[in-house]
Amino acid sequence: MNRAFVALCACVATAASACGDNAPPPAPNIRPVIESLDVADRATVMSDGRATLKATVVFHDDDNGVAEIAFRVPASRSELRTQSGVHRRAAAQLTLQFGGVTGEPIEYEIVVIDTAGAESLPEKRTVTLE
Repeated sequence: MNRAFVALCACVATAASACGDNAPPPAPNIRPVIESLDVADRATVMSDGRATLKATVVFHDDDNGVAEIAFRVPASRSELRTQSGVHRRAAAQLTLQFGGVTGEPIEYEIVVIDTAGAESLPEKRTVTLE
């Protein structure tokens, strides 16, 4: 069984946008967008049986702002969420931890979730444990 853990280390490079009192009524909720996900495809298993990856996810949500980042491992039906604060545009540093068998590829995905509950399309990746 694969175990998955995620921790949000920091949100950086935020660009806030404000609406004045004369702003038009909000449009229907549009899902947030992951602009990029920078992460390695291999991780070394340490003596504690865990492998750690550092990742950077860049995202935006022009109508509500992103409030959470989710890390999912579909094969083990694992999902962990972390609060990101509410950002319309940001980059977040993540630490992803995996447990499993060396040489075993593990498929996972990252999604961002806005304050209204809409999810981005998943950014799917595979990591191989060494």
